[in-house]
Amino acid sequence: MQAVQDKEQEKSLAIQLLEEGKSVAEVVNALQNQGLDEIVAFGIVSDAINRPRPEAVWDPREDAIESLKIGAAVLLGAIAVTVATYAIAGARGGGRYFVAVGAFIFAGYYLLKGLWRLARS
Repeated sequence: MQAVQDKEQEKSLAIQLLEEGKSVAEVVNALQNQGLDEIVAFGIVSDAINRPRPEAVWDPREDAIESLKIGAAVLLGAIAVTVATYAIAGARGGGRYFVAVGAFIFAGYYLLKGLWRLARS
């Protein structure tokens, strides 16, 4: 049980030193000064670097807002393409223009998905 506590203390020390801006080599040296073997020290530093962080937790509200942003951007692009091609056709005295139907559908999907997720979060 003592070995587990020691390892957690060493990992806490490594995390603290990394958060202070110390390099990996400096943290490994600090752990070696605590009496650890170099390979064990590298393992502890690796665990400290790869630990789960609170900001890495999935946030459904952020995901909903991201979907709304994507939907809005694509919608604006679809409107711009449609208006631009309509204006060009009108300037030539008539003709064909492009309605970005696929982009409108894509944007609608992402906007609805974002609103749905936002309402549920």
